[in-house]
Amino acid sequence: MSLTVPRAPLSAGRAAQPQFEAPGGAAEIAQLGNRMMQIGTAIQQERLSRTGERLAVDLQNDMNAARLEAEAIGDPDQLDDFWTRRTTELRQRYFEADPSTGQARVPPELRSRFETRFEDVAGRHAFQIGARALELRNSQSQANWLGYYQTATTQSATMGPEVRQATIAQATEILDGQLARGVITPEERQRRLLQLNQDMDQARAIVDIDRDPAAVLAALDAGDYGGLDGEAQARLRVQAARELERQTTAAQTERNAELAELIRVLETGLPAANAAILENPAYQDLPNYAQAAATRDLTAARGAIRQMTIPELRTALAEERQVPITRQWQAERVTVLEQALTSAIQNWGSDPVAYAAEVGFRVPDFVPFDPAAPDAFAAMLAERRITADALVAQGYTSERRLFTDAERLEIQRQAGIDQDPAARAQLSDLLTQAGAEGIVTDPVFAHVGGLAQTGVPAELRAEILRGQQVIETSNVVMPPVRERVGAAFEVVGEVFANVPGGEAAQAQIAAAADALYAARVRRLDPTGDFDADIYTQAVHEVMGGTGRVGRRDAAGGIQEWNDILTPFPRGVAAGDFQAALDRLQDMTQPDGLFTRPRNQPPSDGARADNTERVLSVLSDASLAGQPPQINGQPLMPRDLEGLELRAVGPDRYVFIRNDRGQSRMIFDGNGQPYTFSMLRLLQEVAP
Repeated sequence: MSLTVPRAPLSAGRAAQPQFEAPGGAAEIAQLGNRMMQIGTAIQQERLSRTGERLAVDLQNDMNAARLEAEAIGDPDQLDDFWTRRTTELRQRYFEADPSTGQARVPPELRSRFETRFEDVAGRHAFQIGARALELRNSQSQANWLGYYQTATTQSATMGPEVRQATIAQATEILDGQLARGVITPEERQRRLLQLNQDMDQARAIVDIDRDPAAVLAALDAGDYGGLDGEAQARLRVQAARELERQTTAAQTERNAELAELIRVLETGLPAANAAILENPAYQDLPNYAQAAATRDLTAARGAIRQMTIPELRTALAEERQVPITRQWQAERVTVLEQALTSAIQNWGSDPVAYAAEVGFRVPDFVPFDPAAPDAFAAMLAERRITADALVAQGYTSERRLFTDAERLEIQRQAGIDQDPAARAQLSDLLTQAGAEGIVTDPVFAHVGGLAQTGVPAELRAEILRGQQVIETSNVVMPPVRERVGAAFEVVGEVFANVPGGEAAQAQIAAAADALYAARVRRLDPTGDFDADIYTQAVHEVMGGTGRVGRRDAAGGIQEWNDILTPFPRGVAAGDFQAALDRLQDMTQPDGLFTRPRNQPPSDGARADNTERVLSVLSDASLAGQPPQINGQPLMPRDLEGLELRAVGPDRYVFIRNDRGQSRMIFDGNGQPYTFSMLRLLQEVAP
């Protein structure tokens, strides 16, 4: 059931109305009610105002937060989606009812006004977001173009003409799209298209010049490389022409090198794997071709040219010069032999070992000296000796060399004073055994190697070389030469005075004695006075002597005989020589050694036989085969004991007598100085 309430007057005219008079208190009540309503309305308005203000602040914060999130997005499409989604979420958060409370965040009384505010704030942010999205889209378009440009220019060097045309067409389409979207201006579109064409052609030209400069020149003549302006095309033409010239020259140089290698192989008589290039027309106009062809014919007729000796080359050259120049390559054959002869003379005389390897002879590989493994170096020396001896024996060179010039430098470095003395002594020994000690010019090093051959202990040889280091570092004060040599070197000088190379040998002994002296006095008093006894002992030992000078155990080196220092052969003591003279003197006695038995009386014949026997021994010991004489009379052993013994060479001695204050030499029956071998004399009278 419903109640219908009329909303318009039912009567068409005026009707009588009842009138009621309110009492005076009612007016006051009405006035109070109005006042209360006004107060309530004001409170409600103030509350709504504060709510609106708070919502305005919240809306501004939410929009700013959404804006910050949007600013971090770099993809324009994602940015548009994000902003649309976020503004929708904010709209729902403010205007739709919360399911938990059933009320919207914006009161109904404020909805109309707040919607206007919401749209205003969202619109202003949306404008900035739109501008940001547009900027990103333009930037992405620029980035896409740069990527396309990079790919196109990079790959243009290997593109064919059809691919290049398709690439340019696609680039034109991309730029037209950017122009239509307002990303670029018409001017920028044209500039980019021209730049792409130019850079693609430039990149292609760089590769084409290196690959086929002649094709580049042909393409320029045909109007290709249209992307380049006139200046760039002119520059490209010059570059292509230069590269073509360079490649042509390089190809000729390479072919000439091939011909030179072919000549070298043919001259050594070895099979030439690339001999077929002589039939290639590309080689026949080259400068080396005639020589290569002549070498081929010449080696076919005469064999390995470079392995001929110098006399053989001279003979072959003389024969070839007699042949009339009517045969192909005849003049070049003569030139080939002339060059081979010149090369042989220069190289066999300067560096024969290196040249032997160059011309195809087998030369054992060089093994550097290693003190920890000397056997490998010694084995190499033995093989090199065989090679060196063969080269000399077969007439390739007159000088016996075991090393190339470069190898000699390496050995000299290892023999340097700064190296370990024990290792140097070992190296010197090995080189001397091989007959190659001459490659090191250091006299002390050379002398130490010679001492090794005479049995001088390795410790003493290393001590000498250690002393050389001491002198090199100036730790020992040495007096002048004249003061330190004294009597010791007076006798040494006599030994080497008339011997070939004697001065060098004497210098070696002097340098070695200095070194040994330095090594010994360093342990005593390096700055003290010069000790002549230590120096004399050093001379004794570097001359192969053992024991102490002036004592009975001395042997070899220098010793005193008749109170005069005299060099003795290694292992021979002064007492041994005196004993030999005593034996000879004993032989002159009737009851002496090698004579009749002691129980038989002497006879004149026995005495004569003994004298002849003594003279025979002295003759056998003489280098000239004659006994010593004085005034035509034979000199007997008892006469020799009073004379001065003087060494005039290695194991070469003469006797000196004092005649009225003058020293005179004893002569033989031929009028020559009686010179004898002490070792031979000792052998003749050995018991």
